[in-house]
Amino acid sequence: MTTGWKLLMHALRMIFANLPAALRISWLPFLLTVAVNWYLAQYMQGVRVATPQGPRIDPSRLGEYSAVMLGYVILTGVLFA
Repeated sequence: MTTGWKLLMHALRMIFANLPAALRISWLPFLLTVAVNWYLAQYMQGVRVATPQGPRIDPSRLGEYSAVMLGYVILTGVLFA
């Protein structure tokens, strides 16, 4: 077996050996991110308006939209850092 294959097999063994522990640690942050993403998808429906060119963000609510998206990015970064 060549060195490349040995390295690949070793990396895969390390990943799958640690997978149960990684899943125990990361399931809650992952579910929180999914829940926040779902909520924001529902919330942002009110921010968009229909135009002849397609749905657009209402300019009067652009600051609110930007603040919510920035909060989401920060939350995701904190949970997965």
